[in-house]
Amino acid sequence: MYNSVEKHNDSKKAAVYFDNVTNKLTVKSYGEVKRTVKSLAKAIIDKNLVNEEVIDGIKVKTFAFISKNQYIYAMLDFAVHVVGGTSVPLYNTFETDALQYIIENVRCKSVFVESNTEIVNRMVTLCNSLKEKNTIKFLIFEYISNEIKQLLDKINDKTIQFIEIKELLNIG
Repeated sequence: MYNSVEKHNDSKKAAVYFDNVTNKLTVKSYGEVKRTVKSLAKAIIDKNLVNEEVIDGIKVKTFAFISKNQYIYAMLDFAVHVVGGTSVPLYNTFETDALQYIIENVRCKSVFVESNTEIVNRMVTLCNSLKEKNTIKFLIFEYISNEIKQLLDKINDKTIQFIEIKELLNIG
């Protein structure tokens, strides 16, 4: 990707996707992709979104995703790698106990959650069933609708912060 960015920068399309926030087809150049990834990487560092821990003698940085494939998922995934982190995919087909096991064992403190009420509802159940409170510190969403806000109010751990992607993009 880096070679393509250097070669094409703003002259060629790198991504075409449907933006769920604006409900429009959107085109991004290689340069725009690069700037988005750099901005998200800066926000990840500034907001301390990756959990840096030593597990079995190995220093790891983890960040989880439960989302369908989408542009912002890919950009955030690239940004996690830019800061030296490891992405942990959580599939929406996993049962809540499997999600809990993964989150607790890889110690992800940040999870990018698709802005989908069914998935958000599962995350609420997951957050309320974690053995150690304060395991998850940040839930990041493409956007937070009023319906999603109502679901998030059901999370017992009031220390969890909810962040929209646009907030992270404004940091960088």
